[in-house]
Amino acid sequence: MAKIMKLTEAQEKRLVEFREEWRQIGLCCDPADFAAGDEVIRGFYKRLGKADPIILHFSSPAMCELAVNVVFGLLKEGYSQLRSQLDSQLRSQLGSQLDRQLRSQLDSQLRSQLGSQLDRQLYSQLDSQLRSQLDSQLYSQLRSQLGSQLDSQLRSQLDSQLGSQLDSQLYSQLRSQLGSQLDSQLRSQLDSQLRSQLDSQLYSQLRSQLGSQLDRQLDSQLDSQLYSQLDSQLDSQLDSQLYSQLDSQLDSQLYSLKAYFLSNRWGAGQWCAWEAFYLFGHEIGVEYKAEDIALLLEWGRLSKSIGWWAPWDGICFVSDRPRKVSFDDNRLLHNETGKAVEYSDGWGVSAWHGTRVPDHWIADRANLDPNEVIKASNVEQRAAGAAIAGWPKMLTVLKSKVIDDSGSDDIGQLIELTLPGLPEPGRFLKAACPRNGIIVEGVPRVSDIDGLPINTALAAQAWRIGDPQSEYAHPPRRT
Repeated sequence: MAKIMKLTEAQEKRLVEFREEWRQIGLCCDPADFAAGDEVIRGFYKRLGKADPIILHFSSPAMCELAVNVVFGLLKEGYSQLRSQLDSQLRSQLGSQLDRQLRSQLDSQLRSQLGSQLDRQLYSQLDSQLRSQLDSQLYSQLRSQLGSQLDSQLRSQLDSQLGSQLDSQLYSQLRSQLGSQLDSQLRSQLDSQLRSQLDSQLYSQLRSQLGSQLDRQLDSQLDSQLYSQLDSQLDSQLDSQLYSQLDSQLDSQLYSLKAYFLSNRWGAGQWCAWEAFYLFGHEIGVEYKAEDIALLLEWGRLSKSIGWWAPWDGICFVSDRPRKVSFDDNRLLHNETGKAVEYSDGWGVSAWHGTRVPDHWIADRANLDPNEVIKASNVEQRAAGAAIAGWPKMLTVLKSKVIDDSGSDDIGQLIELTLPGLPEPGRFLKAACPRNGIIVEGVPRVSDIDGLPINTALAAQAWRIGDPQSEYAHPPRRT
């Protein structure tokens, strides 16, 4: 078969449409299609020679992490040990937002999958036991960790999902239901051999085979073009921005909880760039082996169906997709009024132009203390926090130096502000605005309009409105 040397005009147009279609798959905020996702996951287990797993669905990756810790705690330690874990971990970890929801989600699913063993008597036993553990002290501590918005939700979820499981009777029942694989593997090596099998047999091997077949049929220059426009561009937003920020957020909130879900998860739609790359090759005429394209289509189907998921022998935890994802004009995660990524249970990520920040910095922006901002350990976070709080407020805690004073409040001063951790001070125009009061706006050291240094307040005013310095005449004070 002759190599495909270049795209037709129609294929060039289709490439742009195709990339956007897959970007929207990765950013999809619709409720997960758990039924379709479960079918693909069971198919993966079958390909690996494994029995159908119990599949549990949760509202967010954070909820999945809590659920994995609870279920593995049952299997590894038993009920009495789990109670102390709930006291020491859930009370200080992921927040009151995940209290009601976890109980609700676990119980409704394990009840349906484990059947009549989880009877009313067992449920009532857990109900009273877990309620006594998740008391007012838990609420106040969790509230301080992640805020009160998920407080009522987690408790109802734990109520209806965990239900009667947190009982020694359930412990033995659950172990017998999940079988010897869970008993031997989860108790001894919770790092999951299954993930390694899935990675090597259904993912890495597939990508290697597809890559070899594509290389034989595509001109190398066209191959590089498609990789750049599909895999790299999609990956830069979906994986590098969305996935990595969520990953870092969850990791930062684990504290003493074990990162079972986090260390074993697959990104689904947020990892779809490689699927789009190979599927577009198929669309323009690359012929893959029948078994390879069939498996690739299943990976694509999974990306279109669910959020993050983590498989173990006998059991799999699956997250819903977020309900909101917000970006700035440069496609960096950003929201000035709430979380940039938010799940239905309220968990998510607050971000300012691509930098992850504490939720309250944006939720309670008007009261953000500039002293808290400058104490942040990350310099990018300090810079973001300064922009959130506003530079006029930051002037009260930052070292400043006047570079040029125009002598006019209207034209203002060119100043330098030193933000701890930055390699050099930033330059700002500080001036009086009739409508907004004192403004403090960042300016570059060299104008990108006329290439001249910005060393005066007047030059900063010219740059601010897009004029060359030679043509700028400051207008009279507006009223």
